[in-house]
Amino acid sequence: MESEIDACEQMTSWEQIYQAETIHGSTAVLAQNEESGPQVFYAVRCRSEFSPCRGIKAGIVSRCETRFNPTTAIVVDKSAPNGIRWEVVLIAGQCVCTESFVNLTNTFT
Repeated sequence: MESEIDACEQMTSWEQIYQAETIHGSTAVLAQNEESGPQVFYAVRCRSEFSPCRGIKAGIVSRCETRFNPTTAIVVDKSAPNGIRWEVVLIAGQCVCTESFVNLTNTFT
């Protein structure tokens, strides 16, 4: 029986996040106060960001990358009646192996 290994080692944690990118590309401040309570998210990240993936064949360049998942959060909005609102933000959610092929042929002219 063959043993399986992950191409990229990941780490997980519960994190109280204070700032995050929105799905529109702007930065949002997450409400973390007594009124709204703490906002804690389950985050998944690569243990060695941008390191080569394990178990990839020769001729393929690979690297481990953290990808972000959209999730809802309560953000600070001074223009909102109560100073907060819901927003979709990006939270670290997975570690993936990205690959690209290397051209091993000589192209001298």
